[in-house]
Amino acid sequence: MVELISANMATLETAGAEFRAAEALALRAHGLTIEAIADLFGVTRQRISALLKQKTAAQP
Repeated sequence: MVELISANMATLETAGAEFRAAEALALRAHGLTIEAIADLFGVTRQRISALLKQKTAAQP
């Protein structure tokens, strides 16, 4: 049971990270600044910049 819960939590964490990255990319495409997105997410602009670079590098 513990292994199942741990696996599910890891899956949710990965899905959440992918969702946040996709959301940040969409917000940027709609003209929001990196600083504005960082404020919305409650992180630094450097973190958003890295997230966007990572997401765009992973796209085909």
